[in-house]
Amino acid sequence: MIAGVLKEQPGENRVSLVPDIVKQLGKQGVTVWIEEDAGARAFYPDSTYIQAGAVIKPATAIIQEADIILSIQAPQRTLWEMVSPGKILVGIYQP
Repeated sequence: MIAGVLKEQPGENRVSLVPDIVKQLGKQGVTVWIEEDAGARAFYPDSTYIQAGAVIKPATAIIQEADIILSIQAPQRTLWEMVSPGKILVGIYQP
């Protein structure tokens, strides 16, 4: 299973997954992909995710290939439209 974390839009400083949880998921056999700089505004540089076992991937790869997609806010419309049926989206999306 692949869990993917998207970078949040400007104004949102949180990140939906921190490096400590990446380690825990890795121990359970979950592969974690992180969009470049997804944790930067929350003071988690890419290097901390890589050390925890995550792989840096572009947003389009995460949207198209990850089984679970994590983001606090809804992804940009162009990315949202790329989500195929069967994906699990986890976030705090405003209706």
